[in-house]
Amino acid sequence: MQIKTTALPIFINSVAKHPEIKLEIIDIIKSGMTFSFRDSGISIANTDYHLSPTFFNMVGPKYWAVLLPIIREHMSGVVTALGLTEWEISKYWYQEYCRGDYQPWHTHPRTMLTNVYYLSLPKGSVKTTLSIAGVESEFEVNEGDIITMPSYIKHCSNLHQGDESKIVIAFNAEVW
Repeated sequence: MQIKTTALPIFINSVAKHPEIKLEIIDIIKSGMTFSFRDSGISIANTDYHLSPTFFNMVGPKYWAVLLPIIREHMSGVVTALGLTEWEISKYWYQEYCRGDYQPWHTHPRTMLTNVYYLSLPKGSVKTTLSIAGVESEFEVNEGDIITMPSYIKHCSNLHQGDESKIVIAFNAEVW
């Protein structure tokens, strides 16, 4: 098999309205129930990733409704840059990392793009580490940024050692 390497599209976008929406989204997340996930080498203090669709539909749309106009703008820019015209979000969830939390290497199967919005990224927090063809790298992102990458890229969130929690909202997208 011959392997040709090309540049992978990885998008980083700063959300201009982040200061306006950050506390509102955090308040929505914090006012809901806490769903920790600690299994199979994963340690996440609070997430709605594994909720049943029925339960998720009762709590998820509250924070998503605030974020959706920003996601629309971001994804429109992504598809335009890719020379495409359409997009659709197939799943979204939040994750709160407290001291000692982490998520091991993983990919997002059965989707095209994975996205991470850094809702709260206290100084010194670990960002998302990517592994592209076995080479690990950490892109420079700041609180209020969204990073978008092909879903087959392995990535992880290394051990969070800060006193303040790191909160991200992740979402998978299809583009055509």
